[in-house]
This record gives sequence, structure tokens and C-alpha cells, in this order.
Amino acid sequence: MPVPSATLRHLSESLLYALKYPIARPMIEFFEPQWALTTHSIASGQEDYEVVHNRPDRISMYRHVLEKEWIDRDSYNAAYDTADYFYPRHGRDA
Repeated sequence: MPVPSATLRHLSESLLYALKYPIARPMIEFFEPQWALTTHSIASGQEDYEVVHNRPDRISMYRHVLEKEWIDRDSYNAAYDTADYFYPRHGRDA
């Protein structure tokens, strides 16, 4: 069973992140500390960087993002996996 205080803390952090970084809106889920899943993309507000869901080369882009030194890999992987579930790939990499 979820712990109410942890749920409220996560909601609070998600809202603050979305307020601070417009690129993270409209947010579906926040993957601490760096990535937000939006209706349009996976976005990092700190770096003003996003990967849109409808890219035909999403797997190639996934590898490209993992090469960046500044990313938090755990939160990116969680955001990517969730995006892959809600927004299935189409195109070259499908």
C-alpha cells in the first residue's frame, strides 16, 4: 500500500518541477531527479532537452541520449520505458 506522505512528496516535487521548467508540461509523470514524461516527449528541464514520442528513430535516439555525460541514467530509463508503454514506437525502429 502506498505511503501517503511519500505520495504527497512525489506530487509536490512533480508540481514544482513543472512550474520551474515549462518544457516538462503537460506532465504525466516525473522521474526524479531529472526526467519528465509529458504528452509530447521525455524532457529534462535542467538541460532544456527533450525526445519527442513520435520520432521514427527512437531506439537510435535512446542510445544517443545515454552517451551524454550529464544524464541521470536511472531516471531516463524509467521515463523511456514508461513512454514506450504509453506511446508505442512506429517507423524505422519499431
